[in-house]
Amino acid sequence: VAFPFLDPFTGIPRPVPYCYGMVKLEGADNTFQYFLSEKDPAQLRVGQTVRAVFRDERTGSLADLLHFAPVEG
Repeated sequence: VAFPFLDPFTGIPRPVPYCYGMVKLEGADNTFQYFLSEKDPAQLRVGQTVRAVFRDERTGSLADLLHFAPVEG
């Protein structure tokens, strides 16, 4: 995405560009939208496996989840 917006957790503008996608956790029936670490949409594909990346110090909130990163392989 090439337009800025305020991060809902921090209130700080997100760096541009950024990507987000619909993530379906293993065993889940539905998806949710979240940020991806990959910033080039050409490197992403439907069904790609991703892993959750968390903050070093967690507080127990959704804000602990920084983004999802593509899994190599």
